[in-house]
Amino acid sequence: MQKNPACQDYFTSKITRYLEPGAAELELTVFPSEENIPAWVDQSKLTDQMQQRPQFFIQFSETYQGIPVADSSHIVRVDALTGKVTEFGIGSRNTSVTLPDSNDAVTADVAKAEYLNRHPLRLVYIWPKYYEQKAPSPQLVYCPVSGERGYIDALTGKTVVLERN
Repeated sequence: MQKNPACQDYFTSKITRYLEPGAAELELTVFPSEENIPAWVDQSKLTDQMQQRPQFFIQFSETYQGIPVADSSHIVRVDALTGKVTEFGIGSRNTSVTLPDSNDAVTADVAKAEYLNRHPLRLVYIWPKYYEQKAPSPQLVYCPVSGERGYIDALTGKTVVLERN
């Protein structure tokens, strides 16, 4: 993940015409596609279908009090060789809804403790694969024991469990 001022200026000028009036705060994140291929992969062994054309995935998020608003993320995918936009998506959010004040949020330590309480970690050996290539050795990693889906409510510090549909 990287921040690129030249890229930010260019795409900010392009996307602002699609934003809600009054969307004054934006956060830009650029994800180059090269980061997705593990270092241990022999790229010469990848077939054309497996190799990704170099591209950038750019995400603009409207922010409130410096915090990204998840429902208002806008995405642009750009071919890194030609500079042409290959995908464009506009998020939408109900701007008539008042967002909570971040000053009322619990601390990150409280949220972290709640998360670890609901998602205890355990040691697991994994042997990563990328298409037909296997990593040279297994890795010892921490994984959550539970597959529970949810999030930590920043105002209460409690877990909100999402129903699986």
